[in-house]
Amino acid sequence: MIKVIGFDLDDTLWATKPTILRAEKKLNEWLKVTVPQLSYTAESMRELRHALTDREPELKTKITELRRRIIEHALELSHVSPSQATELSHQAIELFLVARNQVKFFEGSLSILEHLSTRYILGALTNGNADIKRIEAQVSPSEVEPLDDAGFAKHPGLIRGYIGPQVLGTTSATGVRYLLDPSVVAGSEWVTGANVAGSHVLHLVNGRDFTADGTIEAFEVAAGDPCPSCREPLEIARGIEIGHVFQLGRKYADTLGLSVLDQNGKQVVVTMGSYGIGVSRAVASIAEVFHDDIGLKWPRAISPVDVHIVVTGKNGDDITIAGEKLGAELEAQGLEVLIDDRNGVSPGVKFKDAELIGIPTIVVVGKSLAEGNIELRDRHAGTNEAVPIADAVQRIVALVREG
Repeated sequence: MIKVIGFDLDDTLWATKPTILRAEKKLNEWLKVTVPQLSYTAESMRELRHALTDREPELKTKITELRRRIIEHALELSHVSPSQATELSHQAIELFLVARNQVKFFEGSLSILEHLSTRYILGALTNGNADIKRIEAQVSPSEVEPLDDAGFAKHPGLIRGYIGPQVLGTTSATGVRYLLDPSVVAGSEWVTGANVAGSHVLHLVNGRDFTADGTIEAFEVAAGDPCPSCREPLEIARGIEIGHVFQLGRKYADTLGLSVLDQNGKQVVVTMGSYGIGVSRAVASIAEVFHDDIGLKWPRAISPVDVHIVVTGKNGDDITIAGEKLGAELEAQGLEVLIDDRNGVSPGVKFKDAELIGIPTIVVVGKSLAEGNIELRDRHAGTNEAVPIADAVQRIVALVREG
């Protein structure tokens, strides 16, 4: 009895080429508006594709990442900074994937699916991208690489393009271990290769006709894929890895002779791991989150100093003396102060450097001192405030301690 019917997607339920062309058109239009100087032609993209895959062959199996890297390199060649090129390439590929998932079903296919869904469980089968890094993490310390001509020659029982589970498994004639995606549940019915060129097997049931050596979650998730819990479309967002984990295994434990007694009272070598928060990663993460187009915007709790004083005068003049006096008074109140009193540097350069460094409170001691004022700048809010020099220490200390 048939319980499950599986359908291929591309060129079965909808036409692939028009779908991709529409997605590429939207991508090209977005890139043209976002980066007008970008030279993004089919020929230049082919050249970049060949250059990337020659240098990193593993990208041949990661089509989405390859497309993103091509865009990233094209942006860099168009004089976009590396960091901005990376950010824009991620935005571009998200836009492309959303457009790629906006398909137009063949006429009549939806009504057929609706009719069949009243009698059978329907499933979708597609040769989506496997995430190689996820596979590597789950099968470590084994290494992962695509099966090449030498691999097929070593296993003559595997017919390229027509491999089926009948000849796979550690107890089979080939001895090739194989793992299934968890969605291939027991009792589900499939169409697979017949291990004969040009032939397939119909109605192959998991648990009756084949049993895998295990399961593995290694599918590359893309924007628009349904959430496994709520079935709503997934969104892809960039994250920052601050913590890091190293699976050390028993390499160092063997060298050091580290062993413990197990539950049976036998000595076993310990398995080691390393967990930590990277200080440099934390700083980089702060910079990634707290910045704008002109520089950093340090959170006050972790700012390198409390106040950045910019002195626009020359060595020994009233402005410089007033700035240094203000800095000393603030330090006497327990604040950490950075004073920029460089000679031979224009006020404009000092202002730009202050914005780039990004201390939350910037104090400018300059021309307004003649009127008895200093300028108080809030780096986060982007506001300027004139404060009488006589009230400056009290005002700045209160501002810093308020957080």
